[in-house]
Amino acid sequence: MKNPNLHLPYRFHIGTQKAASTFFYHWLKQNSSVSVSPLQEINFFDHHFEKGLDWYNSVFAGKGARIDTSPKYFMRASLVAPRIYSYQKEVLQGKRCLFLLILRNPADYVFSHFQMQFNQGFFKKISPQRQKIAEKGFEEYIKHYPGFLNRGKYFSLLSEWLKYFDLSQFKIIIFENFVRQPEKWAKEIADFWRLPLNSNFSQISGSSRNKMLKYSWLARVRQWTVKRQWFKHRLQSSRVFNYFYDRLLTTTAPERLSPPMRQYLENEFEPQIKQLEKLLSINLGGWKKTSKR
Repeated sequence: MKNPNLHLPYRFHIGTQKAASTFFYHWLKQNSSVSVSPLQEINFFDHHFEKGLDWYNSVFAGKGARIDTSPKYFMRASLVAPRIYSYQKEVLQGKRCLFLLILRNPADYVFSHFQMQFNQGFFKKISPQRQKIAEKGFEEYIKHYPGFLNRGKYFSLLSEWLKYFDLSQFKIIIFENFVRQPEKWAKEIADFWRLPLNSNFSQISGSSRNKMLKYSWLARVRQWTVKRQWFKHRLQSSRVFNYFYDRLLTTTAPERLSPPMRQYLENEFEPQIKQLEKLLSINLGGWKKTSKR
């Protein structure tokens, strides 16, 4: 009898949320070589761990290579990473887990995540007090709950994962780069996972593709602006552009990310960004303060 554990996934999309995770799920779903769960986010190693491997095995559809798409995993590093490490050691029988991680500008990410949770009624579920503060807006919320920004401290979170896994087990892609050249990065993901994934995005339907097109257009405009010092100066350090950038990205937001708040977030995340640049040997200048670009 074949060991059913041999078919359990060792490929993971661990994050982050609000960084094309829905688009990415639908792209994987259209590939016949891949088996994903009808549940867009499986969350086995955090929410459903007590249900056991039989449940985990049952949630995948199709006969292709199984991929666990759970973009909350990354920010729950202290809980999820040791569990997946034990799973790799005890269940996968020598296979090394391969993690895809897509990281978005942390200032945009935490603000967008706040909006998502607000619109989904998340704060109301926690407590009436939390909801009342959230209704006053993002700026007021993080004054009361500064720990909310921890989800954007990527270096600290990745360091927790690296206590258990080697950096070579991660494919880390910058979201802003992905939306500019999705076909290029799709090929790199396919190579990393050693899967024959196609890069045909035309079959992806619904709002996920529309959002990607919008992000791609904005990224190109932003890149053009940053490269032209004279135009950037005209926009007063891109504050005007950032206003329209946020407005287009957050059509259902209860508020807009103000230039002073963006600057505050950039200051807050800058040490983490510098550490991440050093660790990954990449340039994340697009995430840093506009005045320093």
